[in-house]
Amino acid sequence: MTLPKRAHYFDPRRHTYAYEQDFVPGCLYLMLMVPDSVFYGERTHDYPALPPEDVRYTTYDAVAANSKGEALEEFDWELYWHQGPEGGKIYRIEKNDNAPPNYGYERIDVEDIRNIPQCVGFIRLLSTRESAVADVERCVDWTTRSAAQGCRRTFAWATMCIHRIRRHFHPQEGLVALDFYSFDMSVFVVEVLTFAYGHIEAAMKGKRIRSPITPSWFNFDITHNTLKASLPAPRCNALSRRSRWFNQHPESDWYIAAKNRPQMAAEEDGLDTAV
Repeated sequence: MTLPKRAHYFDPRRHTYAYEQDFVPGCLYLMLMVPDSVFYGERTHDYPALPPEDVRYTTYDAVAANSKGEALEEFDWELYWHQGPEGGKIYRIEKNDNAPPNYGYERIDVEDIRNIPQCVGFIRLLSTRESAVADVERCVDWTTRSAAQGCRRTFAWATMCIHRIRRHFHPQEGLVALDFYSFDMSVFVVEVLTFAYGHIEAAMKGKRIRSPITPSWFNFDITHNTLKASLPAPRCNALSRRSRWFNQHPESDWYIAAKNRPQMAAEEDGLDTAV
């Protein structure tokens, strides 16, 4: 596997995970769950100790799903946005009972989720400073909803959301940021699976008090100043006006409201949709 820049330092067989005591407000986490059918014994799945050395983002899901001839996932991939001591929001797609079956998008307000029995653990994906929380949270809300259209695999949906969110806040106009350019989805999948396989046994027993939390090797920080610095002047001005507008209209939808304001839509073109 050819790894870009910083990514080549990650070795899943030598990497030591740094565990955190609690969630951090304004952070997005990947939440891994044991599927209900496996957790409650309706089907069995053999989880390896480590992911295969040749695992790839483009092939992992198909190989895992067909390991026993079943088109089922070995983990449910969900996202969690932590707002503060009061809790946060879970984003997920869940299979419904329609015929033919498909997946529906859900956004659920929760208080304490670390004691869910079948939760394998949480991986912190991005950290947001207080000044940028509102912008990032709206981006997460819209991206998770839009990516759910037509998705039938939680793995595909979650990784698509992660890619789009990172792409949305990607530095522009030639500015270089190593944390962005070093991101490799296949290496990220290896990191996630190494973490998940190491904690699956405790999750299957269902007796663990609190699920583990660890920052991703690819975790990155977003601040309002650095976000503005990565944009050319017209987009900086549009971003500032958009922030002021939403402070006065907190209940408005981030994406729809921006497109319904013609005087700002032209300058924000690409800012809202580059996800």
